[in-house]
Amino acid sequence: MSEFDPEDLSTQGESLQAEIQQAREAEEPELLAGLLRAWGTYLLMEGRLDESQAALAEALSLYQELEDDLAQTGVLHDAGQLQDAMAEPEAALKLFDQALVCGKRAGDADAQLVIMHDRASVLVDMDRVEEAYETYRQGCALCEMAGDDGSRYTMIEAWAELCVEEEDLEEAMALWKQNQAIADEYEDTVRLAECLRAMGALLAEQERFDEAQQTLERALATARDNYNAEQEMDLLLELGEVHVELETPVEAARCFEAARVKAEEIEAPQGVAQAWLALGNVSRDTQELRTAAERYGRAGRLFGQVGDEEGIAVALHRLGGVLADLGKVDEAREQLAEAMRRYDDLGDDLGHAVVKQALARLDQG
Repeated sequence: MSEFDPEDLSTQGESLQAEIQQAREAEEPELLAGLLRAWGTYLLMEGRLDESQAALAEALSLYQELEDDLAQTGVLHDAGQLQDAMAEPEAALKLFDQALVCGKRAGDADAQLVIMHDRASVLVDMDRVEEAYETYRQGCALCEMAGDDGSRYTMIEAWAELCVEEEDLEEAMALWKQNQAIADEYEDTVRLAECLRAMGALLAEQERFDEAQQTLERALATARDNYNAEQEMDLLLELGEVHVELETPVEAARCFEAARVKAEEIEAPQGVAQAWLALGNVSRDTQELRTAAERYGRAGRLFGQVGDEEGIAVALHRLGGVLADLGKVDEAREQLAEAMRRYDDLGDDLGHAVVKQALARLDQG
């Protein structure tokens, strides 16, 4: 029997119930088990968690009687996801571990890898990070045994992202280097660009800006070779920020302007807004205050068009700062007050505090 695919789930609950009843009456356990799994998934989507749990438990019992390891793997995985949704992480882990045992018996490496990803996610939520790391190690070993470098790349990527969240930047760098080797081996330039971008960001985070520049420039060249305009735009913005840290404002402005042009070409207003904001920062830092004010104004209007409340708050905040430096106190106060209101709406206590200090300085003359 092929495993039931939850994506094929009918949204017609009444129809499913009727089919379940028919399968019971016909005494067709394999069909009934598949329908119960479908019903359990439907109930989960409807938020009827206790009923979903009962349906999946009955499906699992039937598959156990049928000795169908592959189907048991899927139902146990579903049940683990349900327990996670019910805020029962220990129960979720137990079910995921059972699913992994069944998946191993069934010889389904792909299913095991998906379960490992979910298992690691639950462990992270429980602040059991070392166990999550070990889950990713096991996943990578499974991929190597199966000769599945594509899945190993994905597993390493998730592991590296966790390392970044945990501020374990050296480990994250080592993992991305493993992925770079995979990308190089298969001449996969799309993934190579991803690796170089991630490594460049890590180097910048470690304040190794010269190395970050070189790595991001390689990523940018690769993205251009791939005709990946969106990635090119993002890389130009990131490279520009590295030039800001290197105190090379001309190069920074060149990158940000190129990012703005690229964003307009691909009709990405969020990218255009980010570029204008970054260009405003360069103008502010080089004391071109009127130009900075105009650029912050453009950024704020574009952030407004795309509904980016945080972007609006930041643009207003910075616009208020340069207006104050220009001696336009009333206009500065107006922009800063609006920025503080928006920071409050976002629950951004730090932004509120910084703007409050700026307003106090204005009041002191």
